[in-house]
Amino acid sequence: MNLYKLHSKPKVLLHSDKIDEIPQLAWAKLTNSGNIRNRNKYTQALAKSLEPTFLKDPGITMKYLNNFIFQRKKFNQDTKPQRYKPAEPILLTSPKQALAYAKKYIRGPWPEAEDIIATDAKAAEGYAYNVLRERWPKGEAAILTNMDVIIEYAEYTIRGRWPEGEAAILKNAVEKGRADVIIAYCQGPLNAERWPEAEKVLLKNANPEHLAEYASDIIRDRWKPAEKFIKKDRRAWEDYDYHVDL
Repeated sequence: MNLYKLHSKPKVLLHSDKIDEIPQLAWAKLTNSGNIRNRNKYTQALAKSLEPTFLKDPGITMKYLNNFIFQRKKFNQDTKPQRYKPAEPILLTSPKQALAYAKKYIRGPWPEAEDIIATDAKAAEGYAYNVLRERWPKGEAAILTNMDVIIEYAEYTIRGRWPEGEAAILKNAVEKGRADVIIAYCQGPLNAERWPEAEKVLLKNANPEHLAEYASDIIRDRWKPAEKFIKKDRRAWEDYDYHVDL
């Protein structure tokens, strides 16, 4: 690995001690020191000496925990919770890494991290599903900003319809043309059932391809109000004709 490519000012690396001050470069130095999977005494000692640098970056910190702090433990559903307090302050700056730590090592709620996790849609959904295993109202504001995550949250955590999520999906379909999200919501949380409120939006905003997909995958029959629009695209019409058997 060329360490110079990882730094915005390669000239500073002429002094090798600078490498030890930058988390990404320090990690590269460690992984270049030998086979990371066959940790010898030298590699272990080097890792410990570089720990203060690793703990400056949340992503590198998780790599350090995974490979050196907890590397000898096999984690499964019977494993007792594990924590490494020195790493927690930096992990609390990253929704993604805070979730990873709570899920893998704390193996349960981490109240101190909930404020930061609740700022990120994907992390909030993951915390609700993988850690709390139930709805998490605190994280729903962030989840509602990401249409794909809304679907995952409704399907896997709520396990059914989510009115607030539906409103966001319909608004997004009108403003940004995301008709595909309507179809995905019907296929997932609605178990391939029709969504009458969304059909009005589809007829006004969806392209012929999405109209044909909704008819074939959700209605599974002719959708006469949409046919005049589907006909505008030859391929969409052929697909519609094939699936609904005109």
